[in-house]
Amino acid sequence: MKLVRPTEPSRVRAIRHTGLGDASESRHFLSAFGRMSAQILAPLLSEEEAIAAIGRLAIGDLADSCWVHLVDGDGELRLAAAWESDDAPSVPLPAAYEARLATILRTRQPESTEQGAAFLIIPLPLGENILGTMTFAFLETNSLSESSKAEMAEDLAIHAAAALQRSRVHACALNALLLQVQTLTRTSSLEPSAMARIFAMERLIKRLADLNRRMLDSSRLAAGQFELRLEDVDLTALVHEVLANNAEQLAWSKCSATLSSPGPVVGRWDRLRLEQVISNLIGNAMKYGHSEPISVSIEATANLARVSVRDHGIGIAAKDHDRIFDRFERAAPVGASTSLGLGLWVVRQIVSALHGTVQVESSLGGGATFTVELPRAASNVEAG
Repeated sequence: MKLVRPTEPSRVRAIRHTGLGDASESRHFLSAFGRMSAQILAPLLSEEEAIAAIGRLAIGDLADSCWVHLVDGDGELRLAAAWESDDAPSVPLPAAYEARLATILRTRQPESTEQGAAFLIIPLPLGENILGTMTFAFLETNSLSESSKAEMAEDLAIHAAAALQRSRVHACALNALLLQVQTLTRTSSLEPSAMARIFAMERLIKRLADLNRRMLDSSRLAAGQFELRLEDVDLTALVHEVLANNAEQLAWSKCSATLSSPGPVVGRWDRLRLEQVISNLIGNAMKYGHSEPISVSIEATANLARVSVRDHGIGIAAKDHDRIFDRFERAAPVGASTSLGLGLWVVRQIVSALHGTVQVESSLGGGATFTVELPRAASNVEAG
């Protein structure tokens, strides 16, 4: 097993209830916490939402810090998320942490230790499998006994594992359904009206599958768990490809798109990640462009490449220029149910990883121009 070391935990506001009186009140509190965990986690069908809910439940009455590690498809234990209370000091993880996690995955038994803080590490169980681990750190003293905290943690782990597994099954089910529908689209004997309905189903399933992918991808980006695979990429050719791939959506949005470029602009970048950046910016322009033209321009110097995407839509108030790059933030409400407020946040994460910058120029009613500037030389990125 290989452990991907954790990044700095996110600081969150801890909601703490008042001290508990007698044992019966403590028992009532534990039961209420278990019911709340079940009620919050049961409806969730995406890994991103489940992980966020785990953090809200863990910090406060239960613990001061929490780390969640999940076993990925390669058998590596990767950090999914980490949180710490905003009213408590940062806590370093206990010594020999990797060995402790390996033991817990093997034995399926919780482990507790005292190293500056009280730590409890428990598995995320699902039948015969272990999805990962949860690590809790306790600094605050309250009326709950160690056994009560352990019971709450184990309750949360059971509901968390079930929610995480549901999110994975949901994603697999969508992919299986998509394959079945795509098989039907190759059947030439169906009536045109039936084919039209099948194609509509295919588009809907693709949107739902893409929603799941984006939620999972954003959680990995948040934990710094993506690797850059650098290669020579022609930015101009890549933008042409993205525009071609989005031709149907552009037509549906009634947005024309033009590209201005000096010709091939080659740099050392991660092709798939850069494609995601361009796709998100064009998707954002379609969403807020109000059927007005979209213009994409590319400029280059010997060391830098610059790509700008301009729309002529509703624009963005100056006070929102920074906020729109935060996760789950949007400049304005939109009708599309699959708008998560993740697109621009993902753009900033990827561009920053490539040692580039992204900026917006906009005013209300004046459209918006997003500009990404990237170093072309591989050494500028690989040195980081």
